[in-house]
Amino acid sequence: MRDFKYKGFSSKELYSTVRDKFVMEERKVNGDENLTSGKTYIYKPVRIKKINKLTNEVVPFKKMDLDYLNRWLLNNKDYEILEIDKYLYKAIFFPYGDDYTKGAKDGYVDLKVRLYKNAFSSIMVCERTLTDRIIENTNDNEKYLCIDNRSNVEGLIIYPNFVISNIPRKGFRESRKIIIENTSITNNIITLSLEDNEKIYINGKNDYIESNKNRLVNKIGEYIKLQNGINTIKIKSDGYCRISISHQSEFNIEGAWDLG
Repeated sequence: MRDFKYKGFSSKELYSTVRDKFVMEERKVNGDENLTSGKTYIYKPVRIKKINKLTNEVVPFKKMDLDYLNRWLLNNKDYEILEIDKYLYKAIFFPYGDDYTKGAKDGYVDLKVRLYKNAFSSIMVCERTLTDRIIENTNDNEKYLCIDNRSNVEGLIIYPNFVISNIPRKGFRESRKIIIENTSITNNIITLSLEDNEKIYINGKNDYIESNKNRLVNKIGEYIKLQNGINTIKIKSDGYCRISISHQSEFNIEGAWDLG
């Protein structure tokens, strides 16, 4: 049995009582149940139980619990984020059948959940600030950072997202040129030009760059990508800028999904 979060709400915090919580476990597939899977999704049979936090004993569902569960888990038309332990899943819940609440008096309801084919880590974010100054005999316009891509999905390319801002601090000259390179991958480098007081967002996976100036931002080179393991990212500018880099590792779902 596992505690979980769905759509940002925790199963440990029921609106009806502070003494009880919901937990999720994997149930046996019933003989008449057809859990099909596709190229991008997989179905899992699950059981939601209501238990007492102090005794861990299963307690009956009340009508208000079922109403809350229906609004929270079953009233969704698209994937929402399901968080269990250290993994995130894109998930959408469905009733097992018309009689999915038949076990409510015994403290459980039976559902099925459709999951996107891969599980995810939480979003990892790191930031660096560059200037055109020399600090302790070191040029502050060039910095390195290491990103650990822990993905285990064969053939998957991870593109981190970047937010770059040259909106200047007092006393600093703003950057007009940014060069980003993954030195762990041959010839993986991108160069961008900036205007005054500009903030740009780079999404390599979806092949677009946005600017607060509503202009077309031209790039030289290719979007930064991450290989499995440690990636050393080199950032260079000709003035003040702040750079935020974010990414999520992806995992084979069969190795991540565990409700035991």
